[in-house]
Amino acid sequence: MTRRRDLVLAASIAALALVIAGALALFAKRDGGAQRLRDGEVALREVVVTGTLGEPTLRETSGLAAPRATPGILWALNDSGNDAVLFRLDSTGAHRGTVRVDGAENRDWEALAAGPCPEGECLYIGDVGDNGAKHPWVRIVRVVLGAGADTATHLPIAAALLLRYDGGARDVEAMFVAPDTAVWLVRKRPLRDSDRTRWRPAHAFRVSPAAWQAGSVTVGITDSLPSVPEKDRSRDWVTDAALRVPASGPARLAVLTYGALWMYEADRLSGWPGRLVARCALSRRTGQYAEAVTWLADDRLLVIAEGRGAALVTGRCP
Repeated sequence: MTRRRDLVLAASIAALALVIAGALALFAKRDGGAQRLRDGEVALREVVVTGTLGEPTLRETSGLAAPRATPGILWALNDSGNDAVLFRLDSTGAHRGTVRVDGAENRDWEALAAGPCPEGECLYIGDVGDNGAKHPWVRIVRVVLGAGADTATHLPIAAALLLRYDGGARDVEAMFVAPDTAVWLVRKRPLRDSDRTRWRPAHAFRVSPAAWQAGSVTVGITDSLPSVPEKDRSRDWVTDAALRVPASGPARLAVLTYGALWMYEADRLSGWPGRLVARCALSRRTGQYAEAVTWLADDRLLVIAEGRGAALVTGRCP
């Protein structure tokens, strides 16, 4: 009887294990899991959905920043066709106030970055979107995150810069600011090689800090990032970028596409992109069109897609 009882117990435990495994698989499926991995790609780690966007007018999120000057507060913006306002959020997506940028116009706000500026720390707003690559000029403005920025309802433009690309208009949605105050822009849609059979790496453009004194600048291609689409997949179009320079240790540049995060080494002062460290597939909970990424204080990444009530998804790469 003892042996029979042991066999029954073992069978029951095995059946329970199968039930638990099935439940975990179902939970993972409902939670989204990682997108299908490609060669050389790993899944975003420690994925957590911290909340959803609570402000209904924040429906086309195209930029995100977590400045040191306003700890615990995230800043976001809508892209073209919306008001020239910034939104404050907390990590759950709850709305913490709307801030009008006095004197600004939202032609196509597609990028937002926090970074150093002569006044301390600023938010840089990239009015750089150009899906049709038809605008001869784009514009970057910055606002100062001084005392009271976490409760302000209006912020004035501290400086503005008109920018032209050497060789013609470009479609750009990704921007980050280096510790030396240089602004970097990364092209969204890469070009094809001359034989039209292969894609080129994504072009990057560096805007010198001195350009702000002149008020306008023409920039050429500074470098290229090996964020190259496979076949014709828009999954690898570049939609945002965020630079992390910790007090010690290596700097990292996260470049966001619709389906993955590309992690690069970066120079600690200039932000110059270096070796590709990892490529991490996003969680399906992020949504189909991941548009905004920022680093949090604990070195996690936060990703948001476009859409009303979009999920705030955190994780680590690699």
